[in-house]
Amino acid sequence: MDSSWKDLRFAFRALARTPLVSGVAVLILALAIGAASSLFSVLYGLLIRPLPVGDPDRLVQVHETYPTMDESYVSFPNYLAWKRESDVFEGMTAYTSRTFDLVEGGLAESVTAEIVTANFFEFLGVQPAMGRAFAEPEDGPVCLVSHRLWERLWSSDPELVGRTLKLGRLYPTVVGILPEGFERWRSPADVWIALESAPSLFPQGELSSRGYMLFSVIGRLKSGVSEDVAQASMDRLARRIASEDPKAENGVGLAPLREHLVDSNARRGVWLSMASVGLVLLIACANVSSLLLSLATVRERELAIRRALGASSFRLFRQSTFEGLLLSLSGGLLAICIAWVSTKLLDAARPPVLERFPVDVTGSVILFGLGAAVATGVLVSLSSSFHAMALAGSPDSRKRPGGESARGLLVVSQIALAFVLLVGTELLLQSLVHLRRVHQVSAPERLLQVFVSLPGERYPHAELEKQQVYRKELVEATASLAGVEAVNLATSVPAPSAGYRSSVSLDDGRRFQNGNPATRAMTPGKHAVSPGHFRILGVPLKRGRDFDESDGPDSPRVAIVNETMARLFWPGEDPLLQELRFRNDGPWYKIVGVVGDISYGSPRNRLKPEVYVSLDQQPSPAFWLLVRSRNDAGLLKKSVAERIRRVDPLVPLEQQTMAEALALSIAETRYLAWALTAFAALALILCGTGVFAVGTFSVARRTFEFGVRIALGARSADIWTLVVKRTLVLTILGVASGVGTAFLVTRFLETFLFEVERQDPAVLLAASGFLTACSLLAVLAPARRATAVDPSVALRLER
Repeated sequence: MDSSWKDLRFAFRALARTPLVSGVAVLILALAIGAASSLFSVLYGLLIRPLPVGDPDRLVQVHETYPTMDESYVSFPNYLAWKRESDVFEGMTAYTSRTFDLVEGGLAESVTAEIVTANFFEFLGVQPAMGRAFAEPEDGPVCLVSHRLWERLWSSDPELVGRTLKLGRLYPTVVGILPEGFERWRSPADVWIALESAPSLFPQGELSSRGYMLFSVIGRLKSGVSEDVAQASMDRLARRIASEDPKAENGVGLAPLREHLVDSNARRGVWLSMASVGLVLLIACANVSSLLLSLATVRERELAIRRALGASSFRLFRQSTFEGLLLSLSGGLLAICIAWVSTKLLDAARPPVLERFPVDVTGSVILFGLGAAVATGVLVSLSSSFHAMALAGSPDSRKRPGGESARGLLVVSQIALAFVLLVGTELLLQSLVHLRRVHQVSAPERLLQVFVSLPGERYPHAELEKQQVYRKELVEATASLAGVEAVNLATSVPAPSAGYRSSVSLDDGRRFQNGNPATRAMTPGKHAVSPGHFRILGVPLKRGRDFDESDGPDSPRVAIVNETMARLFWPGEDPLLQELRFRNDGPWYKIVGVVGDISYGSPRNRLKPEVYVSLDQQPSPAFWLLVRSRNDAGLLKKSVAERIRRVDPLVPLEQQTMAEALALSIAETRYLAWALTAFAALALILCGTGVFAVGTFSVARRTFEFGVRIALGARSADIWTLVVKRTLVLTILGVASGVGTAFLVTRFLETFLFEVERQDPAVLLAASGFLTACSLLAVLAPARRATAVDPSVALRLER
């Protein structure tokens, strides 16, 4: 122990003698370990951190399956049968989501509510922060309110418990406030309603028929029961239920609750980011290893003297390992501060799909950082430690290894890893560019979209004239605002809504049914719009005419189709001579125009057939108000909301610019792209540092050689070529190694790529050229120093 302590102090003094090299090594490791720790905080919050419920590892999502879909919601009768007859679950609970209009303070807003069985919170082991959970039976409708909504709308007023809320046509009593953060891992719900206390929320037959699959179900496995055993048991139960009821022919599927809560693409994206930062960590290790190896080579005489004085090879190895550990632990402590800052940045930039899961620097993240520091310390010291042992084992100085091959291998490794990161970054950035161009909406930053849903009790479905009056007043109120160019109404917008697919019949007898798997791909999206819709979006009218004021409820039905529908449905024919209808007994719609294609929902969705009808001919109580601004549409949000509430304050609204909506639709790809861009930039900096350090050390070691060459008549260009040539060879070897690795690694990116091939030669060529240019730029200073060697001075250095 005493000798170990002495070696530790000696290692500290050895590093202190070279403060510049030690400081650079600590900074390199701190950046890499800090980046890894901040990414681990995301991974931990998303996939590892225990859920705030009782026995989370035994909770599974139970769903129905049928031939055309692996996972479906569950009918209430099946839930009751599973809960009653299953022998592998301790219990089950069910829930479903609805949107309600909450009226408070004379204003209405749309809130998401989860309708849950009465045992929901007891089943999860969650206690309300205030009030109580649900009981059975209840005396009338009851609900719990999220902590977030309680703070925002009622300023944390404890008197809210016991009050009655107005949720659409339901008047539930608030019996409790949920603990802070509960809704973050569950869902964005604001209100939870006890199903048994409000059966009127479901039309007759929905709770008694197996044909209505409305619910999600969570089950808790009995202790010692594996998921495979539970799956086999549930399969037997499903077959028995199907034998008794022919309508219950669907199968049963199980999935761990954690996996069900986290989108598969989000999981894949986080793992890819973690793998990328792992590459950066390896580059940092190679970089610092090269620095330590250079120091060990410089200290050859010192090591030889220590060996002559009796130091064992193991002791020299241990001292070198201590040096690496001191550097990495120092870097690890600094990395905690870096991780804290970078975690805040990651938390602010993460996509909505990850917002439910907390991301912060916890004790687990700190332990991960310190563990990474220890592992890195051992790894970075291996090359210098073995080099020290080799020096100690070679008493003949002429046979001592110089470490040039090892340093060259480390540089090649750095360049290969950086090449893989650079290729992945280029592929994602190209995908991001393509995704942003897909929608073809003109100036989306100047377009405000407001979702309006008319309350059924104020605007009954049968009173279409009242709805039409409201829409007219709404358009007039917003169109008169200063800075507004145009106003339009539509039942769907490019993002986030995708409309809905509708069955359609053509006048030649063809029928495309949405419920038929064979024709579902051909069923068009259906959108009801007001005149000027395509003009406000900037979508070109290819043929025919747009809707106008004459296309009213009493006029002949007309429709407009997109180019994709015209091409697929009537190849080689004139679509303006065709008619279609949506129901077998419905009216025929004459096609009067063809417009350009727009991708609805997500830009990743391939272009599909789309059909547009007049909103006056097919009205809807839920629609989007589109407002085209002369400047940034975000500046109109407040004034537009005031105008809408002036028309009717009890109509809820949600608003965002179309640019914001489009950005959210590609948020996951953008998050991963920018994360990889940051890691690739860090990797390039580390590679440049490594090339510079190796080049500088090589020039210092070869000063005598350069002096002799210059004395014998070598020109500056010859010396320049000697230095640059070695760097160029190492770079080419690194790029060649990286190409093969990139072919294997980038296949994991395919899910996130869009309109770009992962083996695109242009991407590989650009990454190769950029990395080569960076390497040559890093070696410029050492090469210039080599050409400036004074022969008379250099010759005196030879001992």
